[in-house]
Amino acid sequence: MPVMAKSLKRALIKAGLASALLAVLVFASLGLAQNQGHGSQAQQPSPAQNMDMSRGQSMPGMDMSKPSQPQAPQAQAMPGMDMSSPSANQSMPGMDMTATPAPKQPAQAMPGMDMSKPAQPQAQSMPGMDMSQGAQASEAMPPMAMLTPEQARIIGVSVATVQPQAFKTVVRATGRVAADETRLATVTTKTDGYVERLMVDHVGQLVRKGQPLLEIYSPEVYAVELEYLSQLRWRQSGPKPSGTGPGAFSGLIDSDSQALLGAARQRLALLDAGGLAAGLEKSGRPSRTFALVSPVNGYVISRQATLGMGIRPGDKLYDLADLSTVWVLADVYEQDLPFVREGQQGAITLTGLSGQAYMAKVDQIYPVISGDTRTARLRFVLLNPKGLLKPDMYADIRLESDLGQHLAVPDSAVMDTGLRKVVYQETSPNTFEPREVRTGIRAGGFVEIASGLAQGDKVATSANFLLDAETRLQASGGGSMAGMDMGDTKKK
Repeated sequence: MPVMAKSLKRALIKAGLASALLAVLVFASLGLAQNQGHGSQAQQPSPAQNMDMSRGQSMPGMDMSKPSQPQAPQAQAMPGMDMSSPSANQSMPGMDMTATPAPKQPAQAMPGMDMSKPAQPQAQSMPGMDMSQGAQASEAMPPMAMLTPEQARIIGVSVATVQPQAFKTVVRATGRVAADETRLATVTTKTDGYVERLMVDHVGQLVRKGQPLLEIYSPEVYAVELEYLSQLRWRQSGPKPSGTGPGAFSGLIDSDSQALLGAARQRLALLDAGGLAAGLEKSGRPSRTFALVSPVNGYVISRQATLGMGIRPGDKLYDLADLSTVWVLADVYEQDLPFVREGQQGAITLTGLSGQAYMAKVDQIYPVISGDTRTARLRFVLLNPKGLLKPDMYADIRLESDLGQHLAVPDSAVMDTGLRKVVYQETSPNTFEPREVRTGIRAGGFVEIASGLAQGDKVATSANFLLDAETRLQASGGGSMAGMDMGDTKKK
């Protein structure tokens, strides 16, 4: 039994392989018949035959010496489908697979579009807006803003006439009171010495010209005093000069002693101790100290001298200021300098004097500009007989200038874009066109029109930004306010 079973199994396997080979040959013959029947129609190879035949792989029983023919793709069919149909494609029952394939459809297009013509770049626009008309209008004429009377009223457009305007500018500045630099004095010494006594010992003390300030002991001055006394005594005890004989020699001696005495007196004066000469001639005894006196009338604004200190030539001992005349120094911004001139009258108000105003002329405009504050300094000179004006008091300065008549418009009419200055001229009622202008001085809320407009022209003084937006829309062809329903805004 086992032997018979094995034999039967081998027979069945051989029969199956033979059936499979027969089925392959049938399908191959059917594909060849289809290729010959359809003529030149190119068919895609079937997935089953998408094999690398160059490597010699084939199904059993196939003749690999013949060139492979392109096979129509075979699709798996549902049960009941006639696979022997000459059609390359299988279909569901009731479907006519022999119908002619549908022609290739052209690219889809929007209704009304001619796809046969090459596409042209078109400017995007809002629905209902004719962009070609806007482009032609921007090329044909300058951009303008055309409004209805109702629109002009709603956005608040106001108009002013270009006409001559009297320009008066007012320059305001802040300043302070300062001492007159031409009336300052410094007390110093020209010799070595020591401070023996202080007669003026505090700042702010009023002194008069020639008033003693301090006493100094100086070995050099003391030696000159002794020399002066010696020459004085020798001259007084010497022989009197005579015209003839031995007296002629005595006359030469008297002349020399007089010259030496004068030289000693001059040295005392050069050491600021010239007042000692009269005392030496009167008392005949040298003085241990000498006094330094004030060179001016004024106040002590600084003191460096102290009792017992040693001093050297050039050491500063006192600073004095004559405040009978004071300066007011004001700082003016550089853009205001064209409206200020030397000799111009100004009103100075001191905050510390209950707003009392002083009238003074600009004495000097300093020739330099401060790099930190971008201001220039002005100087006024005020008399101060009662001493009410004190250094470092704050002051407000007001300078007025009459600049004459100039063609002008209100400041609000001019738009400064950074590159140019533009106004919107009303060429006809509620129609505005931009005009580039060149401006001049500004004062009193008006700006001078140097060029670009004529007398009698009308310009917009408000809603300029809305008009600018309108002209830009017109220039780009993007519509205008004329198509806006301003009535809706009113209802809201």
